[in-house]
Amino acid sequence: MLYFHRLASAGGAERMLCRLAEALVSYGAGVDVVSWDDAAANSFHALPSGVTWHRLGYTPGLRDKARRARELTGLLRRMRADVLVGFVMSADRTVYAACRMAGVALIVAERNAPSMYRFRHGMVGRAMIHASLHLADAVVVQFASFVKHYPPTLRRRMRVIGNPVDVAARVPARPSCDGRHILLFCGRLDPLQKRPQIALDAFARIAHEFPDWDLRIVGGGPAAATLREAAAKHGLSSRVRIDGARSDLADVFAQADLFVLPSAFEGFPNVLAEAMAAGLPAIAFESCAGAADLLALGGGWLVGDADPVRDLAETLRTAMLSPSERAARGARARQGMKALAATDAFAPWADLVRQVVDGRRG
Repeated sequence: MLYFHRLASAGGAERMLCRLAEALVSYGAGVDVVSWDDAAANSFHALPSGVTWHRLGYTPGLRDKARRARELTGLLRRMRADVLVGFVMSADRTVYAACRMAGVALIVAERNAPSMYRFRHGMVGRAMIHASLHLADAVVVQFASFVKHYPPTLRRRMRVIGNPVDVAARVPARPSCDGRHILLFCGRLDPLQKRPQIALDAFARIAHEFPDWDLRIVGGGPAAATLREAAAKHGLSSRVRIDGARSDLADVFAQADLFVLPSAFEGFPNVLAEAMAAGLPAIAFESCAGAADLLALGGGWLVGDADPVRDLAETLRTAMLSPSERAARGARARQGMKALAATDAFAPWADLVRQVVDGRRG
């Protein structure tokens, strides 16, 4: 059984769950998916055939939390599930409770760097999350550098499994057919984590120096209207394009010259890995765990964040001024992602599921 709270949304964790479901089916496992989506919801990313999606619904409040715990417990028992793999669930104690009551093993798949907890939770909240993680049979993180930021008592049950990376068949065309250059941001338009506003404000600082450059923002989320207003305020409405979320970004990457991800925190940022695999040089903040780990493999610029907008603008200027450096770093990015693509990212998942199930059966 695989769990994610909402599969109707576009996002890296949602996509990874769908791909993991497909891989586990190919290994011979029986796989079901459960979420809190409404019964009529559609998955943004395609689920493989033969996988049943159980949509249990969601209403805020304690009464519905109790209902969800009961329904998930009953579902796990009816399905005779051996293990539940929960994505982005460290604060959702409903899932922990259901697994306990159903006697089902639990693997927690952390999808963000542990630095996320400093942004979203206070000290008490972080302590409660770490206490809950002790109830899991295993905890999966995406980079080895993340492990040291968890309590020592958790580390023995932690596993490091990165995400799959596919090397793109197409690389960016330089120059583009219309002679313009594109600075690209892709991701959820979330002002707390992804921070597309910083990319827009930094671009606005230097846009007059680079009249042949445009900013393209691809993604859906709560900040879309604010970003359009900001572009108009900067007098850049004609040079800032804001598109909705897309499931296939290959063409978007192939049309771009430079990728920017100004996130405060990430896990394994799939969109950054995909951009690098497509040969795009990328820019991210050095304080952003996950993004910094990927860029350490080569192919971009890491930005200090003493003054995020100013520092990003200066790095954008450096990158935009040098086509040869962009090309060189884009080539290194593609090579770095090829090394990741050469490994089977799903075999460790299949092994871990078997180990956890065998350990329970003893």
